[in-house]
Amino acid sequence: MTGEENPDPLGEYVKVCPYCGETFTAGHMNRDFCPDKNGHKNYCKNRYKRIVKEELSFSVDDQNIREEADNEANTEAKITKETPLENTIRLMGQLLKHQLTLKLPINHLSNLGASYEANDGEYTIPGTELKVLTYGPYALAWGYENQLILTHKNQLPWIQ
Repeated sequence: MTGEENPDPLGEYVKVCPYCGETFTAGHMNRDFCPDKNGHKNYCKNRYKRIVKEELSFSVDDQNIREEADNEANTEAKITKETPLENTIRLMGQLLKHQLTLKLPINHLSNLGASYEANDGEYTIPGTELKVLTYGPYALAWGYENQLILTHKNQLPWIQ
């Protein structure tokens, strides 16, 4: 056996944790995450899995909403032609359902086929320069750096 066949004769592997980015020495080549952190065994591995699970569940919900929207759009397209505003209102209704407000990634609605330009009103939030766009019974505001807030228009008394 030469040194090329077994790069680490002690059986230790220097790796970088994909969650925290720290370098650690793994006792076997299958370990990808830090063995323990903050006094918890498999801390990084568990946190990483939680993030991936949340992203997957959100993308599954996105896919279901897209499929529902496509099915409804095909059915409605046969009956009547839908304007961009009507399409956007329908998508917002499907997303919001019975919730008062919903925080969405900035491109989420456009990825579903909504048109931000097809609004029926623009208002300025009192005391700020931020804008709120209205779409039928719904209102859309830029609330965070990469996220929008979708709510019912009647939740914003200064619009009435």
